[in-house]
Amino acid sequence: MAASPSWNELPAALVVYDPRGQVVEANDAAVALLGMHRESLVGSYAQDADWLVLEAPEGPMSVHPVTVALKSRQSVRGALARATRPDGTDVWIQVDAVADLAPSGEVARVVAGMTDVSHLFARSRLTSRSAGDHIVSEVLAELADARLETRAILRAVTASLSKLRPGTWVAALLNKDPSTSILEVADATTPEMVEYFELGMAAIERPGE
Repeated sequence: MAASPSWNELPAALVVYDPRGQVVEANDAAVALLGMHRESLVGSYAQDADWLVLEAPEGPMSVHPVTVALKSRQSVRGALARATRPDGTDVWIQVDAVADLAPSGEVARVVAGMTDVSHLFARSRLTSRSAGDHIVSEVLAELADARLETRAILRAVTASLSKLRPGTWVAALLNKDPSTSILEVADATTPEMVEYFELGMAAIERPGE
């Protein structure tokens, strides 16, 4: 999208991403909101942004909303994120990542509208605690619903963490007797990794089979 006076004079902060998640255009309001030089913002990638994405209306989210829109081919609205500016200051933003689909059904671009909501969250529990505290609270909420049985606890912890921070999470209880040890694996985004670990553990438990 070519820059124009009307584009740059819009009061809303708008950033345009290509199908690879790379910024191809940003208006003046977006440059000011993110505290970046235009030369640094344009050409950068969504996945490299120094953002702490916490949640969306659908639930907890830890991935950049533009990345989610690109992968799902669906718009993501109302995502809450904390962006750290180059000068070290933080700004809380609400993001609407709107996927623009080509006739083929592929994502042609994603237009992200960003609103500064720092004033609304100045005294919020989300801003008064660290990201780590927020994650711990989410995990404890899961544990509160889990039965007080060891495997249930390990399963609840790994499942909760894999949703909050994508990746393969492994929890283990190791005993002197290996046959009584417990291993739980969770990966909300890559289920095949869980299957891989389970097959590996089965091979260890039943050598020679």
